[in-house]
Amino acid sequence: MGEIIEIEHVSWNVSDLERSKRFYQDLLGFEVLDYLQGGGPWVDELCGTKDTFHQQYRMYAPKGPALTPKGPKFTLDILYWKNPPARVRRPKVSDFPQVHVAMGVKDLDTTYERLKAKGGQFVSPPVHWTEEEGGWVTNFMIDPDGFLVELLQTGDDSKVKGEVITCEHIATTVGNLDRSREFYIDILGMYEVGYVEHHPGSVDIMCNEKGMEIREYRMRAPKGPGPAGKENGFTLDLIEWVKPRGAHRPPAMNEIPAGHFCFGVKDVWASYERLKAKGVKFVSPPVAFPKEEGGWKPVSFHDPDGLMCELTEIG
Repeated sequence: MGEIIEIEHVSWNVSDLERSKRFYQDLLGFEVLDYLQGGGPWVDELCGTKDTFHQQYRMYAPKGPALTPKGPKFTLDILYWKNPPARVRRPKVSDFPQVHVAMGVKDLDTTYERLKAKGGQFVSPPVHWTEEEGGWVTNFMIDPDGFLVELLQTGDDSKVKGEVITCEHIATTVGNLDRSREFYIDILGMYEVGYVEHHPGSVDIMCNEKGMEIREYRMRAPKGPGPAGKENGFTLDLIEWVKPRGAHRPPAMNEIPAGHFCFGVKDVWASYERLKAKGVKFVSPPVAFPKEEGGWKPVSFHDPDGLMCELTEIG
């Protein structure tokens, strides 16, 4: 048995919180769950810094994943760092570690034209992959801060009014695929869904990189999340750029664009002790937020490439 139960949220830093809210809510069709702000000694300890203060919106796609009658169990969080001040750096698409999110849409060709007419920025028009390559229809959109947002055609859903139907997967680039696979599967406890290699072809157009080659593992947490009707469910994808080789550029906590993953565990203190004994590098011991600040029990750690991740106790 591993430590991780489920993937709880994905988060990234933005330079203008309200602008990013408009992008994801008004342009793409996400729903806002809530607004949070705060700082204090518990956040300082969690992040390994001083005098922190941040503001954030927690959001979710109309079809989830992980929607329940009590609300979403998986969220997309956009976060603005007021202190320490956010700083902008522009990595290449092949640099690592670098997080992105894939979002399912009904008809990508139609969505592309509508979003382009509204000023949306894209790496390429929709790319129709051959059946041998997987048969997907995909492209990358660029959010206001330069994050890559993958759009993926998933089919009809007439009940959804906006462009995005669901979050399909999250991903990060890595420097050594087998090392990262061992970390996320053997140490954290995720399990492998599949392995794929992409060679020159449709992926070149999608990423605007001729002759590119990448290797990728797809994996899930034991309890998901996973959209209904999808055999393998919502995945976390590890992507290694073989050609061109990216640079190792571990981001600072307050850097833009930079993101992190949060995983749910049964007992955060027990997981912390077991993972620490296995060599996992933590920012601090687990932190107990006061009830008026949410009552969370999180802890931050780094993956093999320096990506900051989070564990939170979900019971």
